[in-house]
Amino acid sequence: MQPPTHIAISSIVDQAAKSIGLPLNLKGVILGGLAPDIDWLFVPFLPRNFIHRTVFHSLLWVVTVALIGRKKYGGLSIALGGIAHLAADELNSCDSRRQHWPRQRWFFPYGITKPPFKRCLVDVGFIRGTRLRRDIIIELPIIAFALWLAWRNKK
Repeated sequence: MQPPTHIAISSIVDQAAKSIGLPLNLKGVILGGLAPDIDWLFVPFLPRNFIHRTVFHSLLWVVTVALIGRKKYGGLSIALGGIAHLAADELNSCDSRRQHWPRQRWFFPYGITKPPFKRCLVDVGFIRGTRLRRDIIIELPIIAFALWLAWRNKK
């Protein structure tokens, strides 16, 4: 998924939590929602297949970021944003034909040498087509829903 979609998902998580009485820090949820994709900074130096969806797409990384930012942004806020990121990527953002495994390593480093044991919605044929088509089908509605929720709650 693209960063705007992860921000939108973080906003939805924040609003859902507030609706059940769990006050979260929106900046913390967004930080947690974007933190797993910090691995893109390393792509010029290491092969993408080696770095993406490994240590930074794990619960270990989510907890680490939550502990580092807990005083300023709230550890629970960051953790929920990070978990939402992992869950969203698990369902959508994969394409094994390009060796982009659908299963990030939630429990990294455990199982790092094992191949993924399931496919995501894209690879099983639930959503077919180019990446742009999948982005339009999946990501635009998520962003639109988040914007609608934000607009509705400002009234």
